[in-house]
Amino acid sequence: MTAGEIVSNACKQAGLVEDGTTTSIVSTLGIGSLSIGGGITAEAGTIPATAAEIGLAILNRWYLYAWQRYPHRDIRIANDVIEVPAGAQSVDLSPKMDAIRSVRIAGGALLPLSEIREADFAAIYADAPGTPVAYVLLADGPATEENPVPIRRIRLAPVPVAPLTLHVNGLIRFVPLTEADTPRLPKFEAALFYYVLSELCGYTKDAVQQKAALALAVEHFDNALASETGGDACDDVSIPLQS
Repeated sequence: MTAGEIVSNACKQAGLVEDGTTTSIVSTLGIGSLSIGGGITAEAGTIPATAAEIGLAILNRWYLYAWQRYPHRDIRIANDVIEVPAGAQSVDLSPKMDAIRSVRIAGGALLPLSEIREADFAAIYADAPGTPVAYVLLADGPATEENPVPIRRIRLAPVPVAPLTLHVNGLIRFVPLTEADTPRLPKFEAALFYYVLSELCGYTKDAVQQKAALALAVEHFDNALASETGGDACDDVSIPLQS
């Protein structure tokens, strides 16, 4: 489902429609009395623009929460293959990448270095050319007309004495959803719906449905987290510095 459909269904279930009609959106999930949001779109009433805007803001807040908690199995990107010339002082990574999981060359994986270590051993790790054995995270590069989003960069240490090929594996950066976007965490779709419904019920002062929806949101969220393993390993990433 798109973000707009999730919000629309939640608004309708919460009774936030302009013509005063509501339709129960019952899915095949069959969990409790609020078996809603599993993929069935309701055709009832018109959602006020303000309600849709508030609902989308709520959805993105919980989407960010899920993005940060999830072991990243559904948001991992494929290896970024980069050809690096000899003497390169920095390497631009994909602008979609928000965290580095690994950097590899033909000789094996490179180790991440901190800024402190780069400063302490600049002559060895940063300035003297040779075969890279590590990399240092650099601040984002300047935005350009072609790339309005700053590009992630690293510096190889030592600076490569010959051309080489890097294989960088990382995680996609978080981007808030628009109405037309589909969440990249499909296992959290039901949880996101119930979180939005719960908060919207706070606006309609329906405490019973608010509490029930929140309980289902927590249940679905925990189930989605439990469905994946290896979270600790996936969280072992290098976070690029902000410019």
